[in-house]
Amino acid sequence: MTNRTPRGPLESIQQAAARNQINDRTIRRALSRGEIEGFQVGRIIRLSVASVDAWMAPIQNGAS
Repeated sequence: MTNRTPRGPLESIQQAAARNQINDRTIRRALSRGEIEGFQVGRIIRLSVASVDAWMAPIQNGAS
């Protein structure tokens, strides 16, 4: 996770998982590996929508 100021839309882990039809644990693992940009305020974690989309792009392109 980063201490930078978030830019662009943010979403929760659950929203990102539902939008991409994957398990939220998959999102959490990618976040812990630094593959997705996340922001934490207290106990709340928000993800950069652009970061999630960029992470999902190779997966979605490979599935076609």
